[in-house]
Amino acid sequence: VSGKGLPAALLMSNMQATLRALAGRATSLTELAARTNELLYATSPSNKFVTAILVQINPATGVGDYVNAGHNECLLLRCDGGETELLKTTGLPLGMFAGMSYEEKSFQLNAGDLLALYSDGVSEAQNKTEEEWGEANLQEHLHETKDNSAQRIVGQVIREIDRFADGAPQHDDITLLVLKPVK
Repeated sequence: VSGKGLPAALLMSNMQATLRALAGRATSLTELAARTNELLYATSPSNKFVTAILVQINPATGVGDYVNAGHNECLLLRCDGGETELLKTTGLPLGMFAGMSYEEKSFQLNAGDLLALYSDGVSEAQNKTEEEWGEANLQEHLHETKDNSAQRIVGQVIREIDRFADGAPQHDDITLLVLKPVK
């Protein structure tokens, strides 16, 4: 969400209500993103927008589809130790401009793989010298902890960010979601 404080909270509330209202009616993630974009654009101040990742995963096949509306790239770590795959941005943030279209992409999530979605407060967490923790550190710690449960991975990464920050105040939310199908 662009901004801070009460205006940002109201925008997020609007976003959540919009997604809830449209999720059951949209036939695809691209339609959901486009319709959400239009409603946010029409009902939000002109300089306010929301980055978002819309993801749906078929639990039977592990096939995932996503629309990334201006958010950080999701990180997909393979259980075989291969390169980290990035689920790239497929469109502009929601509510920024009217008439936007969004591209839907697919990925395969296998048992043992790890999918991490995170807010920029994770990668941009700062220490007392205003050095940012960075995506490279996030990837490194995800690789180091990938054999643990999703819940434990999140806890370990958050503790590492806290250790790095060393008491420095944070100016953004720190949100991390880890999905890890079991075998």
